[in-house]
Amino acid sequence: MAQNLSYKNHNDPTCKTYIYCYERGNTGVWDGYIESCDPPKPYFYGKECQAEKPEDCVDP
Repeated sequence: MAQNLSYKNHNDPTCKTYIYCYERGNTGVWDGYIESCDPPKPYFYGKECQAEKPEDCVDP
């Protein structure tokens, strides 16, 4: 059974996007794409979007 995972997008200093990874079926092939965090939780930190801006993030 595949598990979907979310990771910090190190190319986004604002922390408003993250990389969502998933396995295509049970093929062992992984794919990913960039997702956005939306209000009321606009910042990605750890494994999920949150309301409070992390200290290492900058304003756009």
